[in-house]
Amino acid sequence: MVSNDVKSLFYKMGTNLEPKACKILMIMYGISDENGNVNTSLTDLQQRSNMSISTIRSALKELEQKGILEINHKIGLETDYILLFLKKRKD
Repeated sequence: MVSNDVKSLFYKMGTNLEPKACKILMIMYGISDENGNVNTSLTDLQQRSNMSISTIRSALKELEQKGILEINHKIGLETDYILLFLKKRKD
C-alpha cells in the first residue's frame, strides 16, 4: 500500500515536471534500490524509455535542478544516480 506522503510527493512532481522528466523518474524509481540508488546508464535509459540521449540528459538535468535526483559524475567510471526522496526517507 502506498502512503499518503508518497502520493502527495508524486502528485507534486507530476504537476511540476516536464513529461520527459516524469517518464525518466518513473523508470528510475522502478529500478532503484531501497536507498534510492539507481544502477543505470544513458544507454539503458534510452532502451527502456525509447527517448533520445539528448532528451534523457535534459530530463536528468531537470530532475537534478529540482532536487529530486543527485548525479555524481566520475571520470572513467559509471555515473551514480540517487533518488533523493528515497535517500531522505532512509536517514
